[in-house]
Amino acid sequence: MGTGDRLASQLPDVINELEVAITTGKNAENPTKALLDGVEMTLKKLRNT
Repeated sequence: MGTGDRLASQLPDVINELEVAITTGKNAENPTKALLDGVEMTLKKLRNT
């Protein structure tokens, strides 16, 4: 599987993680940290594809 195929197969997970990060950020006591953690987690997943 090529890099493009791997990236495409990861998109649903990435979208889900971004949605979770936004929801968590909206509901968190410290929304900036929660959002940052979610974005970092998503970036890590993208780099590992």
